[in-house]
Amino acid sequence: MEFIGLFIAAGLGLWAWSDAKNLEHRSIRVGSFSPVAWGWLVALLAIVFGIMYLVQRPKAIADGEARRLQAWQNAPRDIVDLPTMRSTQYDAGAMPPPPPPSALSQGTGPVPAPPSADVRYCTACGTKMRADASYCPGCGHDVAEDGLP
Repeated sequence: MEFIGLFIAAGLGLWAWSDAKNLEHRSIRVGSFSPVAWGWLVALLAIVFGIMYLVQRPKAIADGEARRLQAWQNAPRDIVDLPTMRSTQYDAGAMPPPPPPSALSQGTGPVPAPPSADVRYCTACGTKMRADASYCPGCGHDVAEDGLP
């Protein structure tokens, strides 16, 4: 019965060490202590350092997620392939984006072509597109008026 408190403190210390180590593998550091230091401090004085750990843990996770999001947003666009209408280049046979709502209401719009369709380029922006496209997927220019190449 006398060792119950010791076992609880040791268990809390092991949990704090394990949790801090897992967070450090995700590049998130809780406070200024290492995972080993958190484990020992929580095991030795759980009422103080356990509460400190539990208070600092959510803040560290939020800061780590914010840093990860900031790094993702600042990454070069050729590494992070975020689709944008202006920069998207379509290969032959690739499906273009859906037609604008005005084309849908008139019953017109691009018809998917077989994968062996020829390729042409928009005269307005130079985007690569299928030969049978009626509008440019990059700039929305009506290429049906330009005629086939």
